[in-house]
Amino acid sequence: MKKLIVIFFAVFFFFAAAYPAGEKMYMKQGSYELEAGQLKEAVFDLTKAIELDPKDGQAYYLRGSAEMMLGDKKSALKDLTSTIELAPDYVYAYNNRAAIELMTGDYKAALKDLNRAIELKPDYSNGYNARGAVEFEMGDKKKAVDDVNKAIELNPKNGAAYDNLGEFKYKTGDYKGAVKACTKAVKYDPTINEAYYYRGLAEDKLGDKKNSVKDLNKAKEMGYNPEADDVNVKKQP
Repeated sequence: MKKLIVIFFAVFFFFAAAYPAGEKMYMKQGSYELEAGQLKEAVFDLTKAIELDPKDGQAYYLRGSAEMMLGDKKSALKDLTSTIELAPDYVYAYNNRAAIELMTGDYKAALKDLNRAIELKPDYSNGYNARGAVEFEMGDKKKAVDDVNKAIELNPKNGAAYDNLGEFKYKTGDYKGAVKACTKAVKYDPTINEAYYYRGLAEDKLGDKKNSVKDLNKAKEMGYNPEADDVNVKKQP
């Protein structure tokens, strides 16, 4: 299974340019649709915005985010690359492109993008967390744990970072540490179904069958599939 990375979509405009009336309408509508989870509609309206202004990096970014959530990795990768070409300092485009690269197994490209994101924003907690996920997949467990701990240091309530840490600890045999980290993950973000899954597995290893069954059933009820690519989608504050 490919590891969880937090995906962001932003509904604010990071370009200061004035939008023509028609494009502004499509951009606004596409943003609302993306936020509401109307992904196909968002792609349609954002495509209209791009047709009116092919140099609008925000439209590519938002459309790429919608495409990613629809599972269209190829189109999302293309749009996020266009965003970076038009706005090379936009941190979240690197994060989202890295998520696609991680899911497709292009770990070196993902690591490069996350290094750039952290270079642009050294206090970027989710950047360190995502980089830790990539490093773990690449077999560099020490760097992975260091980066996830850095993510927690920067944001002690980063549920996704605790989730990654819990998985890392489970896979390296630290079952008590896994339970502790996963418990913090669901404390700060109860929607992370993967944390219940790994806590359940760790509890089973520790002989706590009752809580193990409870957590594994909870993960299943929340739709967790250990064989699927797991992308945690969140609105960028």
